[in-house]
Amino acid sequence: MEVDLHCVPMHGWQRWMWMDQTGLRWIWPSPNMPSLSTALVYPGQVLLEGVNLSEGRGTTRPFEVVGAPFVDARQWLSALEPFGIQGVRFLLTRFQPTFDKFSKQSCEGFDLQILERDVFRSVTMTIALIATAAKLFPEFRWLEPPYEYEQIKPPIDILYGSDQLRKLVQAYCHGQINEDELLRSCQLDQAAWQREVAPYQLY
Repeated sequence: MEVDLHCVPMHGWQRWMWMDQTGLRWIWPSPNMPSLSTALVYPGQVLLEGVNLSEGRGTTRPFEVVGAPFVDARQWLSALEPFGIQGVRFLLTRFQPTFDKFSKQSCEGFDLQILERDVFRSVTMTIALIATAAKLFPEFRWLEPPYEYEQIKPPIDILYGSDQLRKLVQAYCHGQINEDELLRSCQLDQAAWQREVAPYQLY
């Protein structure tokens, strides 16, 4: 498609600014994005669409709660400690989605409370959540296709951009890599993406 495309930068906004520092009110971009706090956790928590953990759809806190009927939240919390996730508190909770995964079932898990948003890294947190759940709970599963437009690839590969996360989590579950090695490998993926998109960023 041939178009004469012009991207117009915004005035009065800087890359370091959060939405609530602009003086503008939050407008829901999606029924499952009701607040800025939802947006803070979403970049990582959307990966949960590729596994059989509830990301909180069907609750009043989509993406800000995570869990499943088969979860032992206290055990899960202990397993997360070696990852040293910063800027968030994992509050033990139960919730019951009204639709989507585990509809009408009681799910045990976490209510995510962001304490320091400038140091919080959503993707790092969710990778730790997925890896520990995969290691702890025999009922954990990667969801099967189709997902959105894709009929063949596993949903997690679509969401992450490759099969790398799935392979790293499997290596972690088999004791082939530790927590630091898992996160370091994922951070290398993120750094490569940052280099790729840098020429196109306006801010």
